[in-house]
Amino acid sequence: MSADEFVRQMDVVQGFSEKQASRAAVGFITDLKIGDLEFASDEFKVINPETGQPLPKVVGVMSDYAWNTGPADAMYLSAQISTVNKQKLSTMIFSKMGSIEVKFAYAIYEYDPVAKEYFKSCSCDAPLTGILEKRGEKLSVSMAQQASSEVGEPMNFTLSLGIKAQAEQQVKLAMASKANIVKPWGIGKAAK
Repeated sequence: MSADEFVRQMDVVQGFSEKQASRAAVGFITDLKIGDLEFASDEFKVINPETGQPLPKVVGVMSDYAWNTGPADAMYLSAQISTVNKQKLSTMIFSKMGSIEVKFAYAIYEYDPVAKEYFKSCSCDAPLTGILEKRGEKLSVSMAQQASSEVGEPMNFTLSLGIKAQAEQQVKLAMASKANIVKPWGIGKAAK
């Protein structure tokens, strides 16, 4: 891992838990749209570790995140999504995907042992926009067809995405509570 690479592995079991049994990192995708497919955001009931209150919208409970923090670098996210979202995305993947545009929002939470509180270590104030990354002719999107055994209920499936920015946007990073850094993601202006 290079010095400016932001890579996190999150505890999916803790992410689904209604109690803070540990101080593990957790993350949530709160908004996701790929092409014309808007993912349901009311399938999971999870707790915001900063406030202890339910998060009103959650598309997926994150397990992994990686970004080299450069404006042109892709972001890679893996998350557990609901059966309904898995069925919709699987249908889209196996049919001809038209648009590969992506709109998404997420937040990763970590525990600061000095401040004794959770904080957002990586997040966005507004949904980010990009396109699915291409590796050769293959799009960087995969959907597990078997349910995850890590958390039995609610039934969930692993989604993995690679997303490249289309225009300059902002991502907030933090290494401790109340120590935010704003990094640009994407190059150029958004199309109007």
